[in-house]
Amino acid sequence: MPFFIGMNKEDVVRVMSDKYPQFAQSTDFTNSKFKYLKFIDRNGDETLLVFLSDDDICTLTKLMTGYDNEETRIGELNKSYKKAGTDKWEFTESGKAYTVELRKEEWYLTIVVKPKS
Repeated sequence: MPFFIGMNKEDVVRVMSDKYPQFAQSTDFTNSKFKYLKFIDRNGDETLLVFLSDDDICTLTKLMTGYDNEETRIGELNKSYKKAGTDKWEFTESGKAYTVELRKEEWYLTIVVKPKS
């Protein structure tokens, strides 16, 4: 999973283009409540939302994926992060603590990465 918290908008777009070419940026949406970038994979199976501050800095990410990807994504989370409870992981990046939470929605999974509170 890409880590973008603290990056500016332009760098997020560049990294997605360079390292995750299977995702394309989508601009066919409007949301007056939240400011974010939206990326959709080629197959339409996964959507990544990169939430931005008023200064265009990433504050958290949400990856929505189908249940058919559950085993793969949980394996990636277990390999990359320290388990911190049921469907929760933790990690430290540049001296700052973050949490990763797997939320099981009705039709899809959401993986949320945010600063630890």
